[in-house]
Amino acid sequence: MKGSTALYSLLLTVLVLQTFIFSYLVKYAPQHEQAAPIAIPELLPEEPAAPEGPKGGNNRKVDAGASGTPKSSTALEKTVPQEGKEDHEKLPSKTKGKRTCTMEVHMGHRQVGFDLENVHVTSSEKCGEKCEEHLVCRSATFQKAAMMCWMHTQSVSAQRAQDMDFWEKRCTGDEPSTLSFVAAPPNTRDPSEAPDPSFEPQMPPANPEDAEEEADEGDPSVDPSVPDE
Repeated sequence: MKGSTALYSLLLTVLVLQTFIFSYLVKYAPQHEQAAPIAIPELLPEEPAAPEGPKGGNNRKVDAGASGTPKSSTALEKTVPQEGKEDHEKLPSKTKGKRTCTMEVHMGHRQVGFDLENVHVTSSEKCGEKCEEHLVCRSATFQKAAMMCWMHTQSVSAQRAQDMDFWEKRCTGDEPSTLSFVAAPPNTRDPSEAPDPSFEPQMPPANPEDAEEEADEGDPSVDPSVPDE
């Protein structure tokens, strides 16, 4: 019985000592001092260039840097970032991931896709500044390149012309969300098959004034020196 009482007393004494030591360390231990912020010197205004003296005189240029004073703010400009200037090399690219502005040349492809996650059109042209999120398809360059490739690879028929019209309307839709992916229908035409003879491109109507001028030039009875009434 006496042994257990002595053990309890010892444990209680150790607990009290630990509490006292911990409170002492918290109260009187030296605190870590925070480092003072480094003051950045203000940029000095550029000094105007001194006017040149008359030639032939004993004019010596004084090097301001020799006396310890900086010549201009060019040295500070290299270390201190100025407002309004961004480091373009460190900025994240706007065309990360699969999106790219370059349209590669693959005229041998038989299926052309409008995949805005990976802009891939059979043309050597580039969309340039038109490469924006889901608005790439609205670029006139993008549409022109796609139409030229479609005509080249599909030997345009009447049905193909309707497909192109559908593509153009879909590509210039008002909802950017609908421009996520527009794919070409699969090519069912045999490569060895001749183009559809039923398709005839519609020529623009001739200007009647041009037709009259051509008729006047070919008529020998008309005197060109006599003005028309």
